[in-house]
Amino acid sequence: MRPLLLYIHGFSSSGQSEKALAVGEFVKQHCPHMDYLAPSFPNYPAAAFNAIKEIIESELAQGREKIGMIGSSLGGFMATMVGELYQLKAVLVNPAVKPSKLMPVLLGENTNFHTGEKFLLTQDHLQELVEIECERMQYPENYWLMLQTGDETLNYRWAKKYYSKSPQHIEEGGNHRFENFEQHLPAVLEFLELTDGH
Repeated sequence: MRPLLLYIHGFSSSGQSEKALAVGEFVKQHCPHMDYLAPSFPNYPAAAFNAIKEIIESELAQGREKIGMIGSSLGGFMATMVGELYQLKAVLVNPAVKPSKLMPVLLGENTNFHTGEKFLLTQDHLQELVEIECERMQYPENYWLMLQTGDETLNYRWAKKYYSKSPQHIEEGGNHRFENFEQHLPAVLEFLELTDGH
């Protein structure tokens, strides 16, 4: 069965984000042997996490042997937790670390950047993030951390420390989106073992 690349977007984003579309375009042009999924996940943590798990479990049940993930921001957190459950590899782009502690500032009404949908983030949703998080990472070698120090949304040092046992690529400058991410896609797919050579 063909390998699958699953893109997991960040908080209040969608599968139509600039980075998700750029990855899709790269796969279409350079990786005809590969399937690519970039769904728009629910705005709420537990619902999003369950939707991601459903995709993984469905693909595994169908006999999909190679599944790799790219997770951006909160999607990086989700990719890590899913990776721990199913022992899958993931590339984490400026990922959120312990988001239950980062997101109280977002409590209240939010608007999805891409869909325009309004949604209410409550204390219960922060608790969902606590419950999703694993106590201790078992497979740090499965995650490739990609950070830019110019991230204006998250402090890159938190991720650098949290993923200290994972391979890391850290660039000076840049931003939360991760400038020029597309240039790294050949190496990303190589790490995820989704290329023709694997």
